[in-house]
Amino acid sequence: MIVPFPEQIEWCISILYPDHLLVSSCERILSIRFPRSLDVNTRICMQITDIQFEHLSHEFDRLLQDCSEVLISNQLVHKNKVSNVFIRDMKIIESNLSYDGIVTLFHIPTDHTYFFEHPKDHIPGLMIIDAGKQAGTAICHKIYNVDFNRVFILDDINVRFLRLANAGAPLFSYNHITQKKYRRDQLTSLQAEGYFFQECNRVAYMRSSWKIIDTEVFNRFKNK
Repeated sequence: MIVPFPEQIEWCISILYPDHLLVSSCERILSIRFPRSLDVNTRICMQITDIQFEHLSHEFDRLLQDCSEVLISNQLVHKNKVSNVFIRDMKIIESNLSYDGIVTLFHIPTDHTYFFEHPKDHIPGLMIIDAGKQAGTAICHKIYNVDFNRVFILDDINVRFLRLANAGAPLFSYNHITQKKYRRDQLTSLQAEGYFFQECNRVAYMRSSWKIIDTEVFNRFKNK
C-alpha cells in the first residue's frame, strides 16, 4: 500500500512507472537513456523554479553512465557507517556569476534498517530530506574543498514534497548554489536551492542555508 506524505503533496493519481525503470542495480540503471537536455547557455537564463527534468536529462544520463558501484566516501557526508551514505556521485555542470549548478545521483538502499524498517514501495520523505542534507555537506567538501575540521551549521531548511518517489527508480537532484561567502579563502556560508527528480518528474523541492565555521570558534559559542 502506498502511503501519501502529509498535506503538502501535490501528485497525480494516474502515475505510470515503466517497468524498465524499476531497477535496483547499477548495471540495469546504466541502460537508461533520457531525452537530450537544453544547452548550458539556455539553462543559465532560467530560474531554479523553471527548471524541469527535460532541461537536465542529458546531464543526468551522463552522471548515470559515469557512476560506479562505489559510493562517495562516508567522510564527505559526515557519516560513520557506509550503510548511511545516500549519494553515489555528484558534479558541477555550470558556474557563472549568479550560481553554481550541481547535479547529484542518490543511492537509496531499500534494506536500510531505519527508513525501510517495514516494506515500502516509495522513498520516505525523511530519507529524501537526509539525502538532501548529505548532498549539501558533500558539495562543500567535494566541490568547494572545505576542510574536514570545519563545523557545519544548518541555519534553515524548507522542503515541499510534490509527488511520491518510487523506491525502485533512480533519484537525482539539481541545485543552484548561491550566496557563497568566504573568509581567508575558506567558504563560510552558502545557500542551496533545487529539486529532486525521478522518472521525468520533479518529486521534491528543497532550499537550505548553511554556515561553516572553525572548530575553535564553534566551541567558544557552544560554551557561552
